[in-house]
Amino acid sequence: MVKNIAGDPPISVVMPVYNASQFLNQAIDSILTQTYTDFEFIIINDGSTDNTDTIINSYTDNRIKYFINPVNLGIVETLNKGIDLARGKYLARMDADDIALPERFEKQYHLMEHNPQIAVCGSHAFNINDSGIKTGNNAFPIADKEIKAQLLFHNTFIHPTTFFKTEVIKKYKYQGDYHYAEDYYLLAQIATEHELANLDEELLLYRVHELNTTSTKSKEMKEAHIKVIDYQISILLNKKADPLFITQLYTLPAHDFTTYSLPIYENILNTLLNANKLNPVYDNRVFHEVLHLYWYKVLYEIGSRNAFFNFLSSPLLSWHALTFKQFRRMFKTSVKSLFN
Repeated sequence: MVKNIAGDPPISVVMPVYNASQFLNQAIDSILTQTYTDFEFIIINDGSTDNTDTIINSYTDNRIKYFINPVNLGIVETLNKGIDLARGKYLARMDADDIALPERFEKQYHLMEHNPQIAVCGSHAFNINDSGIKTGNNAFPIADKEIKAQLLFHNTFIHPTTFFKTEVIKKYKYQGDYHYAEDYYLLAQIATEHELANLDEELLLYRVHELNTTSTKSKEMKEAHIKVIDYQISILLNKKADPLFITQLYTLPAHDFTTYSLPIYENILNTLLNANKLNPVYDNRVFHEVLHLYWYKVLYEIGSRNAFFNFLSSPLLSWHALTFKQFRRMFKTSVKSLFN
């Protein structure tokens, strides 16, 4: 067992709860049985109408700090309330339907203590269903340069795995204007001034079910994600981007490579490549590799007799990212198109 004895607890765990009684015991138990034991567990009941209150009150662990919102305030206000209450050097996020694996805090605390330049640490996660059965996994880049280069297109963290320097998250907090992507926007802001990391292992069981926001609010999430991409693109381009450009760009992280024509996608990717050369927001080599992969996916999905030539002749080609599999598939795509 790892224990750190100090005045304020080294870690503040913040978990908002709203009508999550089905999985709440599992979430709470997974925090209370962590191998790193010195933390405060801030649970905020956001006006639940089920038996959430009864479940939470059944626990007697003195690390639990229980607060109740008299009415439902929503995730952003509730999370910000938790941030204001946090006393720890670090703030760990947790959701009421997920399960933290036992060594999560120990490993994240160790990473942050030995790498003080890092402001946020996440991890990979296993996906589970309602019954707790593993259905897959979520893996993200682990190093700062790769995380930031991909963050332009999509969130590179699983929110309930995030582990922040408390002073940093208190500075930014969550923004209601970016509801349904408040975590993505928070991380995009932090990335402009700080280093980020993901541990290269699964430290959470992430529950995917029909009541997930991802499942119930897909349209709202899409609109919010586009706003976060717009924010980041404006920094890269040093100006406000054309809304149509942002809409077209969003189809790439959405894995929709056929809505627009090949020249449009090529223009988007080349615009980003050239903009970063002039204003290196991202590591040029790593960013080029990310764009290379999108270029490969677009060519493969659209398919044409010129795919092989377009792939190898474009400035979007990164020799560092090129694989034999990509080379072979582009050649096959061109040959196949000749006979269609």
